[in-house]
Amino acid sequence: MALTIHEIAPDSDNVIVLKLASNSFAQWPSLSELEGEVADAADASPIELDSACEERKEPPAESKGQNSCEVHYHVSSSHLIQSSPWFKRVLGKVGWSESRAVDGRYRIVAEDWDETALLTVLNIIHLRNRQIPKVVSLGEMAKIRVVADYYECGEAIEMFTTLWTQSLKRLSIPSTYCRELVLWIWVSLVFDMPQEFEIATLEAINTATEAVEMLGLPIPKTVAGSFNYNQFTSLHSCELRAATIPITNELFATTKGLKLQEVKVSGRTRQIGR
Repeated sequence: MALTIHEIAPDSDNVIVLKLASNSFAQWPSLSELEGEVADAADASPIELDSACEERKEPPAESKGQNSCEVHYHVSSSHLIQSSPWFKRVLGKVGWSESRAVDGRYRIVAEDWDETALLTVLNIIHLRNRQIPKVVSLGEMAKIRVVADYYECGEAIEMFTTLWTQSLKRLSIPSTYCRELVLWIWVSLVFDMPQEFEIATLEAINTATEAVEMLGLPIPKTVAGSFNYNQFTSLHSCELRAATIPITNELFATTKGLKLQEVKVSGRTRQIGR
């Protein structure tokens, strides 16, 4: 198995071992998956299969699968503890000092994260400002936030996310239902962009021809539950479309009160030890 090493802390005492680094993120459903969805909803929908499939011919933005390469991040426990309650809990567990490997470093094993997103978060935590991008894409920002939410270090990366959102606000939000539109819903929600959240959710409600896919993103149930198939099939009048505006505002306000641990993420960190 190939090994990639990122030397983040010069005097590192910990290694985060990323196994099965993810090559996929927020995948757009394939045509076969769509056909199954439409077949399941046939009794409740007048929409023809062909017309629904035409809306979903957009290919996935990234290839599916996992990378067999193992990635090691050499990090400092003091930086991790100061920036992340998650790491503070883990590194403070009884017996942690006995898990030191032969090279003198402790091990934390993680799976399924995007290699670059995790690297960016760790660079921020370790104050390696010159290694942090000044601009990131919508997809990259979504990946970074998923990692930061899991490790409970959103505040630590706030200075950079504020900079990145200013660049994102200059971009146009898609006017049709697609993968990018769902990413906008997630990013605008978690990075406090209420105007963009309203635009993205309204576009999804008004242009989706089937249940809106959450693409495995940790979108709170209060938001995901509002995008149900029956709503989409009925939102055709001006009155109903106008009524969705306060709904999106209420959703945004409600979800800001959710605790990070209430949001389930697609990645995971599982094992501590050698």
